Amino acid sequence: MIKATRLLPLPVFVMLVIAPAFPQLQSRDGLAPTDPLGALAQRVASRAAAEFASSPVGALSVAVVADGRVIGTSHFGHADGEEGPVPTGATLYRIGSMTKTFTALMLLQLENNDRCYFSDPVERYLPQFADIPNPPPTRAKVTLIQLATHTAALAREPKDAAEFESGPLSDWEQVLLRAVPKTSFIADPGSVYSYSNLGYAYLGLALGKAAGIPYTTYVTQNILQPLGMRETVFEVGEAMRPRLARGHVVADGVVSTQEPWREHAGRGYRVPNGGLYSTLDDMTRWLRFQMGEAAPGVFDPEALARAQRRITLSGPGLDDGYGIGLQTRRIGETVLFGHSGGVAGYQGEFFFEPRSKVGVVVLRSAIGGGIDIEAIVQSAFVLPPQARAIGEPRDLAPIIAPVLAAGKLPALGGAIVTSDGLEAIGALGLRAWDGTERVTPDDQWHLGSCTKALTATLAARLIDRGVLAWDTTIGSVFGASTPGMDPAWKQVPITWLLCHRSGASLNLQTELWERIMAQGGLLTEQRRAFVREGLSVPPDKQPGTETVYSNAGFVIAAAMLEKLTGASWEALMAREVFEPLGMTRTGFGPPGRAGALEQPLGHTRGTSGWSPVPLGPMADIPPAGGPAGNVHTTLADWAQFAQAHLRGAHGDESYLKQETWAALHSAVGGGNYSPGWVVSQAEWAGGTLLSHLGSNGYWVSQASLAPDRDLAVLTVTNVGDDAAEIPFKQLLDALIANHAAHAK
Repeated sequence: MIKATRLLPLPVFVMLVIAPAFPQLQSRDGLAPTDPLGALAQRVASRAAAEFASSPVGALSVAVVADGRVIGTSHFGHADGEEGPVPTGATLYRIGSMTKTFTALMLLQLENNDRCYFSDPVERYLPQFADIPNPPPTRAKVTLIQLATHTAALAREPKDAAEFESGPLSDWEQVLLRAVPKTSFIADPGSVYSYSNLGYAYLGLALGKAAGIPYTTYVTQNILQPLGMRETVFEVGEAMRPRLARGHVVADGVVSTQEPWREHAGRGYRVPNGGLYSTLDDMTRWLRFQMGEAAPGVFDPEALARAQRRITLSGPGLDDGYGIGLQTRRIGETVLFGHSGGVAGYQGEFFFEPRSKVGVVVLRSAIGGGIDIEAIVQSAFVLPPQARAIGEPRDLAPIIAPVLAAGKLPALGGAIVTSDGLEAIGALGLRAWDGTERVTPDDQWHLGSCTKALTATLAARLIDRGVLAWDTTIGSVFGASTPGMDPAWKQVPITWLLCHRSGASLNLQTELWERIMAQGGLLTEQRRAFVREGLSVPPDKQPGTETVYSNAGFVIAAAMLEKLTGASWEALMAREVFEPLGMTRTGFGPPGRAGALEQPLGHTRGTSGWSPVPLGPMADIPPAGGPAGNVHTTLADWAQFAQAHLRGAHGDESYLKQETWAALHSAVGGGNYSPGWVVSQAEWAGGTLLSHLGSNGYWVSQASLAPDRDLAVLTVTNVGDDAAEIPFKQLLDALIANHAAHAK
């Protein structure tokens, strides 16, 4: 087993929670996670959860469409800011430049009905366009198709843009015409790609003249209403305003709502290029239409597909392009079509892959703060590597049953893993002690401090990428920006932080955590404040001289990774650990969602048995302390992680270099810790044993890896005190014996 079999007491973290814990998945409709499409939806939801955790500001809504229907939706945060209603499919967001796709469809419709033609000069419908000063030397006429494909060589915005970026919707045409003298060309029309918001505004105005009715009226009557998109509007009326998500601008750790609020009164000329509001429900309808769903009276699906294939490269490589109102992205051999959008307080995008008919919509009521919207979308199309299969895993239920009964625990689960994959798995018991819902082998479990091995593996991944080295010091990362740092911390390398040899105490300063959590804010900023204030006093022990178990060390290490990459620990974990290892059902905080017993609950010991811990702020450690222990996962996902470590110990370099694996598995400085693991010797392991125990006070998990025997044993339960100690020892022994019996 591990060095100390006695479980950790209820962490100080749990008693310090003041701010909300990691935001829960508010709703997830569709298929079971074990179904291929359900797994796809879960993969996107997990990535969205990781991204939102890095900047939990405002609201985030995500939908996945496949097989002609919505297969999953996820909602995070609050529609009006820090509290209040959670977002739903009917929550209104600004969609920014996604509006351009509607303007482009207007062009396709009018051209199809002979009301205008792609090659028509803009000034045929908008004579004022000819008054743009300093025309290019060739005096070539700008055409409608050039405006639609951003090849008109117009500047992105007018000069003195602020003069034209306000004013009510009813005045947008007049504001645009006032901008004509401030419009400029950057090259000859047709010679370059140059993304232009101004160009799309002129396109919308010209198309309204061609149609004989105002642009906004045409789009509403000929596109939105026929498609049933009745919640998509250019202006939010009083009846819809309660469903409008409050916009947020995040810059340098400061959150503001003033500019988004002002823009609801009007955005000046910026209407055909970015004026629409919409909902997740409506945007999934738009996505299905773009993917070829029939919409009689709107546009022929085959003609739409042909128009989508008219692509102009938008950069020097072959990875990005722009067609008639649609952006394209290349991910390997996959080409995505869609559009992104960002305005004050809002951002989002929709993209789809035409062959598979898979698409994703993401809407967010905040802009800035480090969330990678593109990564959420791409998670649907970048498939994780599959673990090497060794046949159908054996069912461990018969082995778990007597241990569970003797231990009188709510639930118990386990898995046997080798470098070939998941050999056996099982879980029995109740999700809640006072309920009837039974756990399944596919359920999610909180890992507690077993998260530390994942955080250390993230650091190793970034070391392989050249972002840092094992000897990168706290001072080299934070010294210039943290003048008050005590000198003793400056020479501490990240290795010592990950091996509990930095001199940091368990949680550094209790009152410091209380203060930081009370202030709230972005998780990256909370960790940065923890470093700035916590390292202003000397370490408890002289760094490098002895092993002192420290949650704080892992938080400091994660803050170093955040500073070096500009991304949050949560986002880095998703990109560098979960996705590459195929951990598609892994996330942060307690599993499940409030009000639905779809995953196990953690438990404490009550006066008459076990008491389930309801989801909420007190159900886990503070989210800022996540690098030390707030990951949840399934046994199968955790097996992927264990398998990678076993394979790495045997020379596989598909994930990490051999020397990096060796560093992860080797104790440092004469202690018994390697980065993220307790290192010991065990007879059953045939030599070296890498292990860790984890608990947030309501759950317990344990990983035991024996590289010399090519074996890993994983055990989990949903209680958090010493009652798990004996059952874990019994189950570990039983699973080792089971593996040996089947290996003969």
